[in-house]
Amino acid sequence: MPVAFTMREPAGIGGEIALKAWARLAEYGPVFFVIDDSLRLARLAGVLGIAAQPIPIAHPFEAQAAFRQGLPVLETIGRVKAAIGRPGAATADAVIASIAQAVELVRRGEAAALCTDPIQKSL
Repeated sequence: MPVAFTMREPAGIGGEIALKAWARLAEYGPVFFVIDDSLRLARLAGVLGIAAQPIPIAHPFEAQAAFRQGLPVLETIGRVKAAIGRPGAATADAVIASIAQAVELVRRGEAAALCTDPIQKSL
């Protein structure tokens, strides 16, 4: 089973960590997927020059097949717009939803574990 990575703070370093982790682990794993906005991650990969293609998946079991071609992304609740280095309260619902979804996937046995990174708590 894959590991579920939650969204993290969209204006912070979390997306970069996920993209770079995939680039480093793509060949051998362990397999993971991110609960996030695939378009946001694709734009971020382009801005940062990271050779990682986000691949939307509909269910965690699809992560295994997608992992060698790109970063598997289970879409979160809608599109997430964030300026790098400028956290805002507008993304809080999506971040919280990704954490709740990851917890539920682990509880149901559809993900082996969940991984979170820093999130903005002061806004």
